[in-house]
Amino acid sequence: MGKLYQDILLEELDIRLPGLHVQRLALHQHIGDAEKVKPHSHSCQQILLYFRGRGVQRVTDKRIPVRRGTVVNIRAREEHEFIKERDVSPVCLVIDFKCADFAKRYHSMQLSGDATNRIEQALYRLGRLHVRALDTPLAVGAEILGILAIMQIEGGNPGEMAAARVHPVTEEVSCVIRNGDLTMLSPAIIAKQIGKSVDHLNRQLKRESGVTIGQLLSAARLEEASDLLSQPNAVIGEVAAAIGYLDQNYFSRWFRQQTGQTPTEWRSL
Repeated sequence: MGKLYQDILLEELDIRLPGLHVQRLALHQHIGDAEKVKPHSHSCQQILLYFRGRGVQRVTDKRIPVRRGTVVNIRAREEHEFIKERDVSPVCLVIDFKCADFAKRYHSMQLSGDATNRIEQALYRLGRLHVRALDTPLAVGAEILGILAIMQIEGGNPGEMAAARVHPVTEEVSCVIRNGDLTMLSPAIIAKQIGKSVDHLNRQLKRESGVTIGQLLSAARLEEASDLLSQPNAVIGEVAAAIGYLDQNYFSRWFRQQTGQTPTEWRSL
């Protein structure tokens, strides 16, 4: 998350569609050495999307584990607080609503790596619009609606969400990736471990969850790289090597493709 949009604060947006009224958007970093944000509430509905940091978001009596890609829906006047687990300042997108009907279906959800990346890229574009004095209401509104559309599509409805959890092939590939060495894994190695060809496994994944082996592997590498880059003394070349990229320049190009920023820009917040 680079300096280009670390100070995004859009107030009095007044974006309205049936069942949706957006008031405010901000990219927020929990600052200082405080280990938690004290319990508080708001008069508006909020959606939080975390890009960095891990911990627990407490909303009334619910304790929601938070990591990159976690979305939390906080209803008006619900007491909430964030308790961090690592010595890394969490970064989250905060959107205030008068109403957001699509978010009534969940208290929290976990976005895919691809969806999180696309939202991050939209924020990068918002920052660029501001820098170039092109942040017209139409341009800004289009990016914000795009962000919300990604969340709505990922959220689905309760029946779709329950069905979406039954992804045996996707879970099998994800398990191999979680338990494997990112420096050694490739689509061919993963497919061999499962006992299928790359093409056959990709066809199964596409039918089941719309992703490929490479996309699942990239998402895991990006999450690990993001965690490592959040560490104060992390060296970019060492982070690249830790996830399987020995060429630092290639890693930087890949990271920019995933997030819209170089590793240096991302960690400069």
